Amino acid sequence: MADNVKNHFKLWRTWYGIVSDILSQSGFDWNSTKYMITVENEIAWNEYVKVVNHLLTLFNCSYYLCFY
Repeated sequence: MADNVKNHFKLWRTWYGIVSDILSQSGFDWNSTKYMITVENEIAWNEYVKVVNHLLTLFNCSYYLCFY
């Protein structure tokens, strides 16, 4: 497989993992008309960001390196 195809696949897999992780959380949904994630309220988003930031600090790494 060509390097550019491998890189595209790796990037797609990373973004799929991020979207999948967010959608597995309570308060998030997929808008199939606009093809985007929607959040029910700001509290759900703030809780998600708080957890992710805590894990990034705990493991001292970027989101991509820690989770994907």
